[in-house]
Amino acid sequence: MRVRRGAAILPAMSPRTRLRRAWRGIPVAVRFFLLHGLMGFGLSALLTGAILWADPGGLGRLLLSAEAHPLPLLLLWFFLGLSFGGVQTAAAVMLLGEPNSAPRPPRGAPAPVLAALRARRRLRADQRIA
Repeated sequence: MRVRRGAAILPAMSPRTRLRRAWRGIPVAVRFFLLHGLMGFGLSALLTGAILWADPGGLGRLLLSAEAHPLPLLLLWFFLGLSFGGVQTAAAVMLLGEPNSAPRPPRGAPAPVLAALRARRRLRADQRIA
């Protein structure tokens, strides 16, 4: 099946192809932040599930038996997701590096260098000037 778009006739795209083209159309920086933010929310979901499963100090039971049952759980997931997403994004930004930079010298203590020093002669007690 062909779809007419303007003057050209293009083949119909599957939803997956449309989604892929839409994702590639987003600017790189926005994709970077979205991807790493979503990774943080995924980690948040894992931690929230672990809290419910392990029930440390009765916290899982408390979250599941709250009067406004889904709200405390969703708030925990959301704010953990904001925290983890921010940390994940910050770590990814710091690990970007510079692609065309020359290798930097290693950090740490400088290497020892031999240098000629003039030695002073020690005077005995009877040779010292008062």
